[in-house]
Amino acid sequence: MTVSTERLVEVHRLAVAGRDAAIASDVGNRVSRVWLVRSRFADVIRLAELERTVELDRQVGHPDLESDTAMLERVRGKQRS
Repeated sequence: MTVSTERLVEVHRLAVAGRDAAIASDVGNRVSRVWLVRSRFADVIRLAELERTVELDRQVGHPDLESDTAMLERVRGKQRS
């Protein structure tokens, strides 16, 4: 059984919304491989930015929290625009 790319994109969206970095990363990798072959580079970058946001949110106890928080805010700002 093959899963459509559209369904994987929706699973990725739900994983990001649920802040599940592991699922977002796994599904994002699958989708990215398909999109790279189709030259959808901007979409692949967007997926990676979403995954990075989830990962930064998870790293609350990270020793370099201030710089990570600044990076997170920059990524979120780009997402809004």
